[in-house]
Amino acid sequence: VNDLSRGCSVEDIVNVVAITVLQAGEV
Repeated sequence: VNDLSRGCSVEDIVNVVAITVLQAGEV
């Protein structure tokens, strides 16, 4: 779940993207 409502910092975006890529790679 991409939750950007609690503030968009560069690190948060990078973490979300990294997690999404890892999850997509596990499929």
